[in-house]
Amino acid sequence: SPMLDEGRVVGAIVFMHDASDRYAARQRAAQTRGHLEHLVAERTRELDEALLRERSAADLYRNFAGMISHQFRTPLAVADSALQRLIRRGDRASTAEIVDRARGARDAIAGLTRLVASTMDATRRQTSQVGARRVACDLSDLLEGVRARQQAMAPEAQIKTDRPANLNAAALCDPAHAEQVLENLMSNAVKYAPKGSAITVHLHGNATELHCDVTNQGPKIAEADRAQLFDANFRGQNSAGTRGTGVGLFIARSLARMQGGALQLRDTDTGTSFRFILPRYQGEK
Repeated sequence: SPMLDEGRVVGAIVFMHDASDRYAARQRAAQTRGHLEHLVAERTRELDEALLRERSAADLYRNFAGMISHQFRTPLAVADSALQRLIRRGDRASTAEIVDRARGARDAIAGLTRLVASTMDATRRQTSQVGARRVACDLSDLLEGVRARQQAMAPEAQIKTDRPANLNAAALCDPAHAEQVLENLMSNAVKYAPKGSAITVHLHGNATELHCDVTNQGPKIAEADRAQLFDANFRGQNSAGTRGTGVGLFIARSLARMQGGALQLRDTDTGTSFRFILPRYQGEK
């Protein structure tokens, strides 16, 4: 405040206030507010993911009969095919062939057992509000097992797998359910692929996710069908003349979501491609 003498400034009165404490308090408050907002956003994301898993499980259990009839068909067909070949071969079957066919049938039945056990566990967890069973699992091992079964079911199919040599394929998932998603995607790719065309399965990922792209050279999904593609009992325009129930993709997406993953239709220039996404296993926390 200036001091005046007949209009002439002769001095000033200065009031000084140390605002450092107030500034520091404001900084602390802003940091605390930012931290709380981050925690709220993170918790909201976790709750949204849990709700999506819960809804997917509920949708699947409401269609439990359809899931069982659909998912049992492939392993039962594999076991039946192996046993029929043994019967046809009769006394001409060598010991090695018998062991190989029997192992194929047993592996298919073991897959059924894993599916039933995992589904029953999931039902019990849903009742008690316990989180989904997710463990470290090598997705490349699951993929190779599924590819071998699909190849046995359709010897004429040209199924090619592709993965980087240095890829860490450890996913955080329910192995039995992840296996069923891969079974559905690969069997669909075989079913709708033109005869003699290649079916590619590409395993890759980023820092937080593993991606499995299953692609064939069949007809593209019509734009009009995309919105309902994952609905139960929906069959698109390209399914005309092909046997099916319309529940495979519905089941696959529900199982993917129950594990914290996703299933997406990819945009490609030719053919049809689906991407199965699972979170990477990041080690024990």
